[in-house]
Amino acid sequence: MFLRLSVFYAILAVILGAQVAQAIPIWFPSSLSACFHRFWSPSPDSNVLIQECGGQENILQINSITLKPAKLEPGKELVIKASGTLSETIEEGAYADVVVKVGVITILRKEFELCEEARKNDVEVQCPVGPGFVEVTHTVTLPKEIPPARYSVSVDAYTVDDDTLSCLTARVDFRRHPFGRISRYFAKQEEKSYLLD
Repeated sequence: MFLRLSVFYAILAVILGAQVAQAIPIWFPSSLSACFHRFWSPSPDSNVLIQECGGQENILQINSITLKPAKLEPGKELVIKASGTLSETIEEGAYADVVVKVGVITILRKEFELCEEARKNDVEVQCPVGPGFVEVTHTVTLPKEIPPARYSVSVDAYTVDDDTLSCLTARVDFRRHPFGRISRYFAKQEEKSYLLD
């Protein structure tokens, strides 16, 4: 689970958290975000979509990911809770390849050492993590400087031996929508859960 959480953390908390968001240029041209409306639109209660892109052969099988609040906002706190099952021990040297894009433009491509990131960010589960069920809750504060755009993130995580741990994709829309005020009249979702079976 640490690997799953580390993969998830490296994918979401690190990717959407401070390290990735700080890598996004503040000068990002707002005109580009208008080009990508047709590809994906968030629901009124959440601006995030997370999907597991791996199969049953992955070492980390993610059961669920819960985000609170359901709608991510720059400068606000985000609580991430993830659970899953590891079929092998996750050891030092496990890593995740992370790619962040706005449309077809890659704004970040980086390899993160999962155990090192878990230590640096004080994640409750640390390496080595043995096989079995793992559940992790972690809180991050998103940077205020995230430009209003639609981001897609892909994370491919591997063991030190290059075996596939897990794979996740996420889409986050930080743009302001003209009908955002109308959606406030509907029930607001306090948290968003993704069951990734």
